Amino acid sequence: MKKYFCLLLLVAMCMSFVACNDVNTEDITESENSTALDLSGDLREHEVFTYEINPDGKTCTITGFTAYIFLSSPTYSQINVVIPDDIYGYTVTEIAASAFDFHGQIESVQFSDNITKIGDYAFAGCSFEKLKLPAELTEIGKSAFAACLNLKEVEFGNKLTTIDAYAFMECSSLLNLNLPDSVTYVNMGAFIDCTSLETVQLSNGIKAIFPSTFSGCEKLTSIVIPDSVVSIQRAAFKNCKSLKDVELSNMITWIGEYAFAGCDIESLTTHHRLNSISEYAFYECNNLKNVRVRGSENWGDLAEILGNPETAAEFLVNLTEPIHR
Repeated sequence: MKKYFCLLLLVAMCMSFVACNDVNTEDITESENSTALDLSGDLREHEVFTYEINPDGKTCTITGFTAYIFLSSPTYSQINVVIPDDIYGYTVTEIAASAFDFHGQIESVQFSDNITKIGDYAFAGCSFEKLKLPAELTEIGKSAFAACLNLKEVEFGNKLTTIDAYAFMECSSLLNLNLPDSVTYVNMGAFIDCTSLETVQLSNGIKAIFPSTFSGCEKLTSIVIPDSVVSIQRAAFKNCKSLKDVELSNMITWIGEYAFAGCDIESLTTHHRLNSISEYAFYECNNLKNVRVRGSENWGDLAEILGNPETAAEFLVNLTEPIHR
């Protein structure tokens, strides 16, 4: 009896909500086989999205789906989302934290170019394969696109400055990464365990590679650290098992613990400004044989570069083995 009453109550709530919000079905298009839901059209009457008006009184933040969409979404295997330019005349400038997280049916999203911020976990766990981020976007929040397992391609805008911690963590299908020079801050773990990532073009604006940023990117084979970078921090490239060739920036002064541990590095290009290599930085990089110091014409084994076999042996041990004190 209790279950029957609850079911009637739920149905009544849904009917009441739909009636009072007068959902415009022209904005909601079903495919012929009723397995896809396309959310597009004018979308001014909050038929699809909930929102909050921002303090400026002119813009708003989308906070999620309306109850109508939320309750009906489980019946669809695919949802295609179009973020509108405005709702009721309020320009949409932000996507709130967790707005669409773990809606696995979301297979595409089209942003308005007015969006400046995407909040923490906003699209975590969604199923889209491609992302074209808004032209005005400046900030991507923590774990905003984490565990988007099908994501293969991301196009960043040229106003983006901040990618927060774990933003693309475990995007295991992501193939290439090209960060625009507008990016100045990529927080820890931003691309951790992107196991299909093959190429990375770093921004010339970042100052540091933070802890675990690219840890576990198993298919990454080479990396050029731009001259803006002064430090590579703990475990930044740990267990990048295919990483063979590393070219460090001219300005780098410090490499942190486990920064390249477990990599397949064969050659290392460095500079005389590098004055601190932490313990375990190159732990289990057993193929590290060639080191080039800028200003030298020579490639060769460590004995040739560092002057004598004793110094070379000590240098190699300090890079690849734990130091016990």
